Amino acid sequence: PVLADVNQDGTNDLLIMSFDGHVILLDGETFNIIWKKFFSCHETYTSPAPGYFDKDSFIDFMIIQNLGTFDFYKNSSVLVLSGKDGSILWQINSPRMQMISPLTI
Repeated sequence: PVLADVNQDGTNDLLIMSFDGHVILLDGETFNIIWKKFFSCHETYTSPAPGYFDKDSFIDFMIIQNLGTFDFYKNSSVLVLSGKDGSILWQINSPRMQMISPLTI
């Protein structure tokens, strides 16, 4: 998981990615779900990378998802999810499986 104060309440929130395609942002104070996404038929080996990727004040997240199941993946996707609501801000696909976590500055 990644800790970051996404909802700007002074407490770090938790972004959790499960191997089976779930991405969940939890409020760090109440542990209530702020938003969640599910990428059907996707698996991941990576951790999300926080950063500011759009023009709002919410921390966003770059993630990598592999389409398929081990040991056959059709492609991988690098996506940026909005910290505000989990919507996809940007996406690019690659024909290769990705096992390296994205890095952001």
